[in-house]
Amino acid sequence: MDSKIIVFVLILLSILGLLYFINYVYYYYINKYFIKDNHIIYDFYLNNIQVVSKNNYYMNYGLWDSHNNTLIKANMKLANFIFDKAMFNMEDKINVQLLDVGCGYGEQDILWSKKLNKTCKITAIDISEKQIDIASKKALDQNIKKQNLTFKVCDALDITKQFESKTFSIVLSLESAFHYSNRPLFFKNVSTILKNNGKFVICDIVLNKTYINPFRPLFLKLFKDFFNVPNNNLINAEQWSNDLTNSGFEIVEYIDITQNTFVPYYKHFFENYIKNINLPSFIADMLIYIFNYAQPFNYVVAVCKK
Repeated sequence: MDSKIIVFVLILLSILGLLYFINYVYYYYINKYFIKDNHIIYDFYLNNIQVVSKNNYYMNYGLWDSHNNTLIKANMKLANFIFDKAMFNMEDKINVQLLDVGCGYGEQDILWSKKLNKTCKITAIDISEKQIDIASKKALDQNIKKQNLTFKVCDALDITKQFESKTFSIVLSLESAFHYSNRPLFFKNVSTILKNNGKFVICDIVLNKTYINPFRPLFLKLFKDFFNVPNNNLINAEQWSNDLTNSGFEIVEYIDITQNTFVPYYKHFFENYIKNINLPSFIADMLIYIFNYAQPFNYVVAVCKK
């Protein structure tokens, strides 16, 4: 065999071997730290949030402005924003039955429970038993009664099995539905358990229709792997809105808040994270540029009425 062919074959095999090794390491760490049983592992994200914002158990990008310019303030602002949207023009603000789907560590539910009177109840669900345990202990420590706030382990796609139809006045989904394996089914299930004239307010992440980047396939893969976004959820806002209306909802208000979520979040997070772990500031500048240039999503809010 020609020596040049042998060298070429050896080089090709080496490249293939290296690519296989990189792929193996990549998925090893994804499955070790980020995804388990097709669900996102929040421990890694929570630990890194603590570097920037100690004792902060909110798990959202936040709604940023000149006054809400720290992570926890922006987190609370976003939680209050969707709560106020849900409560606006509510004729009967007594006996409100509110369901929070994908509640995480329950911070927003504790916040909301203090804004409702004693005739109202929040039921908050999440698929993570660990997060529900932490949320329940937090509520207990703050002397919030179970008849006003209850945390339960439940898959978002199983809510019609857990709750009867027309049970809730309000359903809230704060930055969790883009993880679900069947988001349209979730929307239909929300419609089922929501009372007539009830409200569904959702903060969600959709694909930016105008996103153009030569590295688009790579960035999409990284984001969907690290944030556990199923391929079928990589749809734009128009398709997402159609899924809502096809599930029996009227969208009474639609808001794109991308510029007040992703952009300030990445700037604040990386500046403070890099500073607090004593790395050079140029690393933060580089990460901010990459994330704001590369991230292919829009952050949207819909206020829906059944």
